[in-house]
Amino acid sequence: MEYSNATEVQQNEQELRYKEQLGLTNQAAKDALAYASYNLTQNVVLKYESNQPELCEIMGHEKADDVLAGIRNIACEVRDPEDFALLSNCTTMIKAYKCGRSHIEVRHRLKNDNRWVLSVFDMIANSQTGDIEAISFLRNITDITRSELVVNRLMTLDYQSIIIVDTSTGVSIPFRKSKEDGVLTKILQMQEELGDVREGLNAFFRKYAVSGTAEKAIKENSPEYINVKLETEPYYECTYALNWQGKKHHYRIVYSYLEQRAGEILCAIQDVTDIYEQEEEQRARLTAALEESNAANQAKTAFLSRISHDMRTPLNGILGLTTLLKDSTTDDKILRDLMELEMSGKYLLNLINDTLDMNKIESGKLELHPHVCEGKTLFNNALGLAKSSIQAKNLQLHVQTENIPFTTLYVDVERIEQVVLNVLGNAVKFTPDGGTIEVTMSNISICDGVITDKLVIRDSGIGISREFLPHVFEAFSQEDATRTSAYQGTGLGLAITKQLIQLMGGNISVESEQGKGTSFTIILKMDIATEEQIAEWKKSQISSDNGINLYGKKALLCEDHPLNAKIATRLLETKGMIVDHAENGQIGVELFQDSAIGYYDVVLMDIRMPVMDGIDAVKTIRNLPRRDARLVPIIAMTANAFDDDVKQTRDAGMDAHLSKPIQTELLYQTMGDLMKVDYDVKRQKILIVDDIELNRAVIMVSLENDYEIMEAENGKQAMQILETTRGIDAVITDIQMPEMDGVELIKQIRSNNVYRHIVIIANTQFGDPEQEENLLQIGANDFVYKPTTPKIVEIRVRNALRRI
Repeated sequence: MEYSNATEVQQNEQELRYKEQLGLTNQAAKDALAYASYNLTQNVVLKYESNQPELCEIMGHEKADDVLAGIRNIACEVRDPEDFALLSNCTTMIKAYKCGRSHIEVRHRLKNDNRWVLSVFDMIANSQTGDIEAISFLRNITDITRSELVVNRLMTLDYQSIIIVDTSTGVSIPFRKSKEDGVLTKILQMQEELGDVREGLNAFFRKYAVSGTAEKAIKENSPEYINVKLETEPYYECTYALNWQGKKHHYRIVYSYLEQRAGEILCAIQDVTDIYEQEEEQRARLTAALEESNAANQAKTAFLSRISHDMRTPLNGILGLTTLLKDSTTDDKILRDLMELEMSGKYLLNLINDTLDMNKIESGKLELHPHVCEGKTLFNNALGLAKSSIQAKNLQLHVQTENIPFTTLYVDVERIEQVVLNVLGNAVKFTPDGGTIEVTMSNISICDGVITDKLVIRDSGIGISREFLPHVFEAFSQEDATRTSAYQGTGLGLAITKQLIQLMGGNISVESEQGKGTSFTIILKMDIATEEQIAEWKKSQISSDNGINLYGKKALLCEDHPLNAKIATRLLETKGMIVDHAENGQIGVELFQDSAIGYYDVVLMDIRMPVMDGIDAVKTIRNLPRRDARLVPIIAMTANAFDDDVKQTRDAGMDAHLSKPIQTELLYQTMGDLMKVDYDVKRQKILIVDDIELNRAVIMVSLENDYEIMEAENGKQAMQILETTRGIDAVITDIQMPEMDGVELIKQIRSNNVYRHIVIIANTQFGDPEQEENLLQIGANDFVYKPTTPKIVEIRVRNALRRI
């Protein structure tokens, strides 16, 4: 009796648990897309319910296996594949139940539907029959899943608003937004008011975007533009600025597909005003720092320029007087003293040059100025520069070449000589008397018009310590003074050498051991001269070889420094030249202006002078209304040695630039190359412009015996001749012509400063004062009237040219 009572109690408890579980499952199934119950043991569907026709069709089967198969068929993008496999059939589910799995849930999509669903199966044993039953339901979990996706996408990014945009309609669904985000609220309000999503967004940008940026913001935030960007990149971002609540705000917006499908786009908006303002502040600080740095560099350059000028000026006197005294003395002791003086002066000059070179390197203005030269001569001259110092220390110099195809090069000769002399000079300096220096040259390659050579300079000197070796090429670096106190130097030579070699495309390295000497290896890349460059060079060589004798040539020397003027005068007079000295630019201009045409063969012009400096003096001379003003050679002979100084003298109209201290042979050579003009025998060129051949012939008859004549049929053809022909002194032009008339021709000639010297004579009808006044105003110098007579034309032209 007691046993029977116990069994009954147990059955009641099982029945109670069964009913409770059914109740809980039924409660959970409320608001589900579909609900069903099954007897898995009997493989039958007990009950189903859904307002979704496609789901009713699947569950409207007798067998539970058929329903499970239908669920598997409509499911896609399953998130829990292992659990989903347990829903294969009733047998699989019963087996799972017996293994302890009474609850199974799977997240997946439904085919042809963007929604995410959760399929839930709860299995229980019927307390009366013992059959395994199951209750299932499908719940819409799209919002939950979408939240997870958003969080996964954004991770730790902090955005003001997060929106989901439907790409087909453009409808925006706010997913998250801060309370302060009135911008998004305003956009949604304007979209609702206008009844159009896109027009509402466009209207917002046109109203609030910073001036001039609205259309750009509209384009970059349009669905079409965003889709194009996301086709190739996982993210697309843009920025825009708004005038919002009385302040300028900057926003960053990031677009990305919410999933791999292109149906919906995640849009995250971030207010980056603070970051933008910080960047602007940083940019302003950097700009101010850059301006301050540039100002400091300019001040340094100006300072070095002044110091260089002030040092070169007396140094010019020292070396100039030394040269004159050396040429005039016969006393050996005095000659040796003068040579020592000259060496000290040249050493000081090298210090100045090194300082200027370092300034150019630091400012990025170090440039190469290549010209044609013979390779063998170049290196012989470079090695020869150290000859006197090598002999003075009784050093043995061994030079060896290996497979060097010496050819004609197109290089910066002075810089290559500087490189070789710097390294070789170091070898001489740090090698004791009687030591040895070996120079080995070999070819590495010849390719695409570039020859690459290796130059090794090895000495038996004191060597370099292991600690200092890595610092050899650093500016102003010098080894321990206790070892090198006997050797003069600034520590700039090798730093400049390395920069020069790298500028040429090569490199330099060093090996050394204390007490055993040093070896420098230089790799030089040099352009091989082209045939055209060689031909031009040979032509200039012939011209130079046939240079005129300086004897009797007249020079105008503009120099305010008394000693430099005295030295320059003596150097010129030793060559038999006649020298007129002007103490400043203004006096120089007056002397030139008062001289006869072609009197001066050359003008030597200092730059820094009182009253009128050399730049203004040259510009004034070049603009004087006389033909020799534009042709006389003008040479800058100045202590201003910067590249900017050279450019300034060239722009002013000077033909050459010589830096003080002046090298006498270079001065003579430069004058000889430039003084090629013979004013007495030169036939002046006249261009006759008229569209009627007979009119040109009438004018030509009166001029062809005394002038070189050229012809043009209209103004256009005349301009072509002027552009391609040098030395035209006068233009006689008709007024009415096809293509380009005489008025336009005169205007074009006068608009170009290159033609400022040309005399223009208008060939026009007589008796039209208004036309004559107009022609004079636009630049005509005189008139010849139709019908012309040869004598009148000759007199008019001669008088006009005489004034010039």
